[in-house]
Amino acid sequence: MQSWVGKHQSSLIASWGPPQQISTDGKGGSVLIYGQYVDFGQSPGQGHIDSYGNFTYTAPKQRGYQRTRMFYVDPNGYIYGWRWKGR
Repeated sequence: MQSWVGKHQSSLIASWGPPQQISTDGKGGSVLIYGQYVDFGQSPGQGHIDSYGNFTYTAPKQRGYQRTRMFYVDPNGYIYGWRWKGR
């Protein structure tokens, strides 16, 4: 991500596509936000019979995480920083 610093935001957008969100950086520039959900699939549901003969069921669970990449852009459209959240 460091390789984008100093480049114009148009190059990033041409390569990565439009950001999911754009926010202000509080300095007259903007923050281009790219989010992605990394999906590990679903863990299966499980049934269990306890010592009294009662049946309980645990529903399947979705597994994964959200990662976010943010690029800080100055008022002239040049990337001056970045931040990564998630793995």
